[in-house]
Amino acid sequence: FPLFSLHYFVNSTAIWIGLGIISLLCEVAFVLNSKKFLNAKMRNFDPVALAATFYFCVFVLSFSYSTFIIGENIFGDYKNLFDSGFGVFVVLNCLLYTFAPYLYWNALKQISAADTSIIYSFLGVHTLWLGLLFFGKTIGIYAAIGIVILFASQILVNWKGKGMKFGKYQIFMILATLAYAAAFLTDSVILNSNQIAVTGHMTGRFLFPTLVLFLFWPWRIKNAKEILS
Repeated sequence: FPLFSLHYFVNSTAIWIGLGIISLLCEVAFVLNSKKFLNAKMRNFDPVALAATFYFCVFVLSFSYSTFIIGENIFGDYKNLFDSGFGVFVVLNCLLYTFAPYLYWNALKQISAADTSIIYSFLGVHTLWLGLLFFGKTIGIYAAIGIVILFASQILVNWKGKGMKFGKYQIFMILATLAYAAAFLTDSVILNSNQIAVTGHMTGRFLFPTLVLFLFWPWRIKNAKEILS
């Protein structure tokens, strides 16, 4: 989280490219570690309980950092967002971050980490076309080149019938990727409103899905306790 606060001190494209690479590497490590955890021998961890537990842990970390280290007034920031007319984006953002992990973690438990990563690699493409269609975004030359390279890589992966077979959980992963793409766009709207800081937004973004996931599936709280133990 302290890495994200660099934008207060450094305005450099190179810094953000470096952070983007670090984020990508962390994402790969996260998928592999989660897959290993979900398929641990002698265990049958519930994917929804694991998602809710992960979200709760990140909420605790982000809330502690933003409240006790930075000294943000998170509840006041959210009030400002609603007063400024950004409340609909906050609600939509929380719903997307509830829907996406439910699909993502169920898919991750059933399909390979490789298939998960291949489908998730289209996140940027989905973000671009959703932004173009609903948020008035534009596609630059570098983004266009990136899309071409991505599709070319998928052709190579699926060459000579070696690609993945699509079933229920592959569709789950596609829908999860679309939900995450839409969520990232609402993240952008909320953060660019200048009404809330990054860590403050992360606090609410992870708290609401945790509450909803446990509210609709309360029996999974027991699974969450087992995971934490």
